[in-house]
Amino acid sequence: MRSVGLQGKIIVLLICLSIVPLTVAGHLLTAYSKDELTETTREGLTNLVEERAAYYGQTFYAFKEDARGVSTYVSSVWNASHPPQ
Repeated sequence: MRSVGLQGKIIVLLICLSIVPLTVAGHLLTAYSKDELTETTREGLTNLVEERAAYYGQTFYAFKEDARGVSTYVSSVWNASHPPQ
């Protein structure tokens, strides 16, 4: 068997020196992208929930006001047709 010469050792060293930084850089970029995506998603969902809450709050408030108006109308009609004794 032939032993690995100086040229082979240099090639292996250069390959290791090029693979390790690329792997580390890839890992760091992936972690950064994951954190950024998580934050963006959380922010978007929070905005969506707040907008929906405001919409439903307005809808229920309008329903409450309509129900109050109908209640007042029914009460006045009922009281007019059935005076207290």
